[in-house]
Amino acid sequence: MSAAPKIQAVCIECDGTAHYVSAASGQSLMQAALGMGVPGIGGICGGDMCCATCIVRPAQDWVLRLPGPIEGERIVLQGRPPHHADDRLGCQIRLDATVDGLGVSLP
Repeated sequence: MSAAPKIQAVCIECDGTAHYVSAASGQSLMQAALGMGVPGIGGICGGDMCCATCIVRPAQDWVLRLPGPIEGERIVLQGRPPHHADDRLGCQIRLDATVDGLGVSLP
């Protein structure tokens, strides 16, 4: 039996440094990034959507391809200035085949 294919994503720091993430389908982007030691992803609340230490900004070509944020995510993000309309919580982005190759910027 072969292993399930890994989902790929890339997290880009402000200075342009790219961190490539490979994760099992179903993991959150935050979990995958923390597991691979990506700097700039805090995940202090463990994915409970309350600390906003996993904020990412999807690349423009991914913004409309991702499922939209749920109300709780929007509320958390609005309370964290400066807020950009495309910002997302990495804990709320589930990695699966539909987002393979996802690119995000880190604050």
